[in-house]
Formats: sequence, structure tokens, C-alpha cells
Amino acid sequence: MGASTTRVAQPPPRLEQERRTGEGAGATLERGLTGAGSRPTEMPARFARVAACRGASRTQPENTRRAFDAALRTGADELHADVRVTKDGVPLLCRDASLLRTTGKEALAKDLTAAEIQALEADAHMPSDRATPDRVPTLDDFVSRYLPKAALLLELKEPGTVLPTVVTLQSKAGEGSFEKVLAISTERSLLSSLRVLDSRVRLGQILERRSTVTLADVKLFGAAVVLLFWEDAANKNNVDDAHRLGLTVYAWGAENFEEAKQAAAGGVDGILYDNPPELVAYLKEAGLRDESALAPAPNGAPKTPSNGSGRQSAGEKAGDKAAEKSGAKSS
Repeated sequence: MGASTTRVAQPPPRLEQERRTGEGAGATLERGLTGAGSRPTEMPARFARVAACRGASRTQPENTRRAFDAALRTGADELHADVRVTKDGVPLLCRDASLLRTTGKEALAKDLTAAEIQALEADAHMPSDRATPDRVPTLDDFVSRYLPKAALLLELKEPGTVLPTVVTLQSKAGEGSFEKVLAISTERSLLSSLRVLDSRVRLGQILERRSTVTLADVKLFGAAVVLLFWEDAANKNNVDDAHRLGLTVYAWGAENFEEAKQAAAGGVDGILYDNPPELVAYLKEAGLRDESALAPAPNGAPKTPSNGSGRQSAGEKAGDKAAEKSGAKSS
């Protein structure tokens, strides 16, 4: 997966002035991501969310009900899943273009119908003695089952997923799909297409390790969330720059506990991780979990601000402060 390199030619005047002076949010316009050599010595005091990467996929078959149910049972706040499309245009959850690793079938997902894929067992990479085999869920099944329970991150893997994803979200609009679902991708073109089809879709840009795309590019593009490779997220300077721009920051790519801990130390708002209970326990011990933030609001409705969490992220708070400051200056 390659990161998009779309650039924005004309930044707003305020950001351009800050760029020239080297102060404020605009100072990040020409500053790329810095390496992971600079690490904070103290953990920042704030709430960090755990997004179960393909469910609890360290111990359960990825992108299956079993993995998602296990993630929620063990404390995950959000569920991440990969979206691909079948030969007959049905979006379903599959990380690889090939079905071989997860189902044992030598075929591409795009070359089979949804019925053919759902006839396969989805745990070839992690077999069990369960009487009921795991199946590949469709996107509609996934959203219908888990939207009432958690915020969802949908990673779009190919262009054919854009339209059916929008259709699915539109069909669930009354259930809060546009507030609780974040569409993410490394490909700027897919995110742009989503926005053209329905501007209500919340977008998150995945940046590859040491990406040449600047944080200001992501902000000016209109993404609500930037997902940094764990090594880049471990550098608090990168996270602080993103927060100054009003971006919510998630870390991705942590393959072990130590990498996840380093990402948490950088001050991120959330971490994609495949072993939720391990990370949740650590964050509680480090004082980075506030379970009361997930409690229902007084009217019984879940607390779901724009990041789908239950509490404003540091990025959203920074954005609100910037807006207040701007309003004060103009009045």
C-alpha cells in the first residue's frame, strides 16, 4: 500500500502566515514527520482508546465475529475491519486480495461471488475445533451487528469498495453510522470519492512510515483523523503537531506490546492493536483509561462526539480552542 502524495497548493492565509513565522499550526505546513528517536520521558495524562485491529486477531481468526466479539468482551473501544468487494459487488471483510491465507481457497475475493466466499471457512490461518466454523462477514452484517456496540473503523482496500460502503452507511444513518463510523485508507483517491458521494462520511488518512505527506496536507484535505505508523506516533513532536492542527491521532502497525506502549507514550488518541486485553490492562495501569468516559449520557444516549468515542480527543480540543481564538479575533 502506497501513501497518497496529493499536495495542496494554496493554504489559508492564517496557516500561511504561521508557516512563515514558524509558529502555530501553520508551522507544520513544510515540516514532515520526524523520526522516532525523540521519545517522551513521561506519559501524557489523557484518555487513549483501543481499536481492535481486525478484532482480537492475535488470538482469534481476523475479521470474524469471533474476533470482534472477543475484542469487545476484553475492553476494546472500537473495532477495525478491512473492506473488499466481491465479483457481484458485495462488500465484505477481508484483509488480503487473495483468500488463500484466511480460507485456504486459491482465489481472489474479486473473482468470487459473496455466496461462494461465505461458503468458505474463514479460519484456515487459525483453525479450531469449533462445531460452527467462522465465515467471512459482509460489511452490512458487520455494521448491523456492531454499530450499536462500538465505533467502527472501516479500512477500504480497493476502489470498488467506495460506492457499496457509502450505500451501507446511508442505510444505517438513523442508527448513527455517520457519527460512529470512520472510513480510513492509505489512498487519498478513495477518500475523495467517498466524500463526493456523501459528505457526511468521516475520513481518516493512513500515513505510511516517514510519509512525505505532511500533517497540514491531511488537515487541508479535510480528514478528521490521521493514522500514523507507530514509530512516527511514538514521537511526541509529530503528535503535538497534529493536535495543533485539530487532528485526532491514531497509531497503527504496532506488532507487539513494546511497540504499542511506545505509541501510547507519544500522546496519541487511539491505537490500532490486535491484542486488546493486553493493551487495555497497560493503559489502565498507566492512568490512560477513564472508564467513566464510556458511561451513557443522562438521557440514555451514548456519548458519541465526532470521533465516535465518548470523550473529546486532544485533537478535537485543539481544534475547538483554535476556533474560539479565531472567533475572538474576528469579533
